[in-house]
Amino acid sequence: MTETKRKKHVRLLNLSSLLLFTMILLYLCSSLFLRGYSNALAEQVQSIEARIRTLEILNSGIRTDIANIKGSIGMKLDEIGAAEGLTPNMENVLYIHGN
Repeated sequence: MTETKRKKHVRLLNLSSLLLFTMILLYLCSSLFLRGYSNALAEQVQSIEARIRTLEILNSGIRTDIANIKGSIGMKLDEIGAAEGLTPNMENVLYIHGN
């Protein structure tokens, strides 16, 4: 081999080695970063799910309170109406069933 071919071959080998080393280093850094990021996202998901469960429990308690208030208001309205001599007309009552 001539001297210029040998120099080109050595430069190409050095460049290829440097590129390979750089790619391996970038791969390792990105895999570590992505693993940490994945763990952080998993923690956020768990905390949000815990908060959702807490809010669902609070909402069910509030629904119970609302049902109790509606019942007591209905009884008071019936009492006031009975005191005024009014009676409920069940033919005009429409029931709507929802969630």
